[in-house]
Amino acid sequence: MPHYLARRNSLRALTPAAPMPGSLRRGQARRASLSPKAQQTSWDVLLISLGAMLLTYIWRFQSIFSPLAILQVTALASLGAYGMYLLDRDPRRRLSRLKSPIIYLVCAILALMVFSIPGSLWPGGSAGFIYRHFIKTFILTILLAASIRSFADVERLAAVTAVGATVYATKVIMQSFVDPSFRTRGLGGYDPNDYSMLLICSIPLIVYFVAVAKSRLLRLAAAVAVVVVTGAIARGGSRAAFVGFVIVGVYLLIVFRALPKRVRIGAVVVSIAGLSFLASDEYWERMRTLLNPQEDYNWSGRSYGGRMEIWKRGVSYMLRRPLLGVGVGRFGTAEGRLSERAQGPDFGTGIRWVSPHNSFVEIGAELGVTGLLTFLALIGISVRAMWRIIRAPPGGGGRSSPQAAMAQALIGTLLGYVVVGFFLSQAYSTYLYATFGIVAGYAKLSPPKRRRRPDRRPTAAPAERQPMAMPPAGVAYPYSSDPGTE
Repeated sequence: MPHYLARRNSLRALTPAAPMPGSLRRGQARRASLSPKAQQTSWDVLLISLGAMLLTYIWRFQSIFSPLAILQVTALASLGAYGMYLLDRDPRRRLSRLKSPIIYLVCAILALMVFSIPGSLWPGGSAGFIYRHFIKTFILTILLAASIRSFADVERLAAVTAVGATVYATKVIMQSFVDPSFRTRGLGGYDPNDYSMLLICSIPLIVYFVAVAKSRLLRLAAAVAVVVVTGAIARGGSRAAFVGFVIVGVYLLIVFRALPKRVRIGAVVVSIAGLSFLASDEYWERMRTLLNPQEDYNWSGRSYGGRMEIWKRGVSYMLRRPLLGVGVGRFGTAEGRLSERAQGPDFGTGIRWVSPHNSFVEIGAELGVTGLLTFLALIGISVRAMWRIIRAPPGGGGRSSPQAAMAQALIGTLLGYVVVGFFLSQAYSTYLYATFGIVAGYAKLSPPKRRRRPDRRPTAAPAERQPMAMPPAGVAYPYSSDPGTE
């Protein structure tokens, strides 16, 4: 060892240890929070309040069970969640840990909504939509993402969603009120198309518990829940939900490889059995129209109120106002002011303000091209975050672990939304943004990839170059070019 390295090591041994830098302390704390001991969490008041918010915001339990409305459970759950989060001192729940592109994009959508107010076709209506509807959904999204401490919390929130879907589906099947087309009406303000989308998105989460539930009784209850949910979808009679049911079923069967093959096949068989058993003849007659789309008013292009014509008008609104659109929540206003019928010979007559019947057309027309691109990026980045967890689940276990299975279930939920939401006006759905919150909270459990730093260890100094030895005077070398030595 060179003398200067030996001297440095001797001085280091005699010098007392310096205090640990702040960055190293934070890194050590993060590794400690990801340890198995730290992952042992339990229900607390904040998590219970968030579960109650999911059941009331999404599944409208206050409308299904009237005593809950009398007790103002929705307001109590919201205030409880807000207050308990402010009082919570768990470092895993700090907002500083939510450095997630998912949360940034959700904030960007809220910002675009606010920026769209001045140029909105009805500024007061856009401001009211944000204040009365979306701001609550936004806060719920942030709280869900921030409050997740471990994988057990992700499972608990997914279980609340699965229970809410099962209870809602049970009430739909039990009620006898149907519309003239033999479709069971929804509860809590949902129509058959809307609640069918929510149930389709919940199927992957329920199937997850069929395989992963700890007891045989819970696994059996989850299997029964699959039958109940598919039966409620059949009662809804939604053709968009049927398309989503087929695509999500294919996803469960082929892509959902974190679960055993027998579970996947069994879940698909049970779903088909539930759909066949509870679907009426009118339901199958309605589904047969999917084979002849040219005969349907939505696709033939002959009807002003058909989906194809509405989508064309929505795209035209987006192209007219590409930056911030016609204003959040104002697609119907655009129908009454900007459509060809409103500006043509029918001006001054009654024009129906219809909804866009497409989540992507809705957000594109109301928030412009900027909003549409942000929305697509939000869905894509959420899927990518779950795919990373599938490849390297937190806590290990490989691609067949419960952690990987939950990530695949959440991807299935987003897939169900993309398919069914393509035919519905659900761009600001509370269910969708709650899913974004759970995905963001789950993604923060996985430690980020560490960049390799260059090796800064001391190396031996290069040997000093010695001067070339000169020949003694009068000595001749062969090949010498000095004429005096020849």
